[in-house]
Amino acid sequence: MKPHIDERRCGAQDDQNELLDFATQFLPEQAAKKGLAWRTAPPPDFLWCRPSDLPEGVLYEPDLNAIRFILDRIRRTNRR
Repeated sequence: MKPHIDERRCGAQDDQNELLDFATQFLPEQAAKKGLAWRTAPPPDFLWCRPSDLPEGVLYEPDLNAIRFILDRIRRTNRR
C-alpha cells in the first residue's frame, strides 16, 4: 500500500521548498478506519520541513486531482 497525501490538509511553500502537514496526528486513526494497525511511535501533531528532511520512512505522493480541486476552490474564493 502506497502512502497517500491529502492536499486539503497539506500545503507546500514553493518559494521556500517546505512541506506543511497539520494533520499528521490523525494518521493512526485514519489507518484504523482502513483496518490497519499503527505499529510505530505516534506521529507528531504536525510536520514542517523540507522534502530532504522528511523523517525516515515518510513519503508524500501528490494527488493531482486533489491539487486541481483546491486550486479551483482558491480561484473561486478570490473572485468574490
